Amino acid sequence: MATGTQKVVRLLKCFCGCSEMTEDEVRRIYRLSTQETLNDPRAAKIFRKFLEQDRCGDKGEIENYLDIYELCNNYLKESCLTYDQLTALVEMELKYYLEKKLNLYIMMLEEKQKPDIHIHEVERDLKRIQADYRSEIEASDEYKNYKQAILNKLKPWT
Repeated sequence: MATGTQKVVRLLKCFCGCSEMTEDEVRRIYRLSTQETLNDPRAAKIFRKFLEQDRCGDKGEIENYLDIYELCNNYLKESCLTYDQLTALVEMELKYYLEKKLNLYIMMLEEKQKPDIHIHEVERDLKRIQADYRSEIEASDEYKNYKQAILNKLKPWT
């Protein structure tokens, strides 16, 4: 009769306090590029929780950049965007040169009195906004600290 062997799975504590992350999941998240991290719902959520854990008061700059990136991501899944959607993005305090282009689309909607604008007209600019803020996130100390904190979770028990 063969005896069964059981593999011990090490669960690691997430930044949100849950203990549901396996070592393999932590490794997978650590290996993601910045863009992959921002586009992966689980990894983006973990990054957001990391940013929130040390915050006291208002959101920090990098959290705002993450909000902008995610909103653009959501908009890119739409077939059309409305005046209100574009205005909501502009109100997130985009950099001037990025905001300027969106304001042109907003003016087009106002002048033509159209209810919405097709995504293909705005897609390039939404992707440009994402690229700009992705670079800002990647260069930030917060992102570097996040990657280091993930790596620290993989260190053997002491």
